Amino acid sequence: MAAMFAIKDQEKADKAIDQWSMEAVGSEPDLMMAFQTVAPLLLENVAIRQWTDSNPQWKSAMPEVLTVGEAATLAQADYLLSEPQMEQLIAQLKAL
Repeated sequence: MAAMFAIKDQEKADKAIDQWSMEAVGSEPDLMMAFQTVAPLLLENVAIRQWTDSNPQWKSAMPEVLTVGEAATLAQADYLLSEPQMEQLIAQLKAL
């Protein structure tokens, strides 16, 4: 029974993340995925840095993203976004 609640909670979390990204950048799949990838890294950069300082073996897996520019560069490396998509991503990252 606990597993069923965990799945239900995960589904709610996934829907909430999808809704958050759709409100921010619209429904284009690549743009949504880029936003979902870099926005949390930008928002939680202090917590990530503190955690990786305590767990240095994870530093290379958890990039330090301190600025909107760094987040945009990371997104562009992982997703082939058009110039208008990049402009939209940057605008929404600045709004965070």
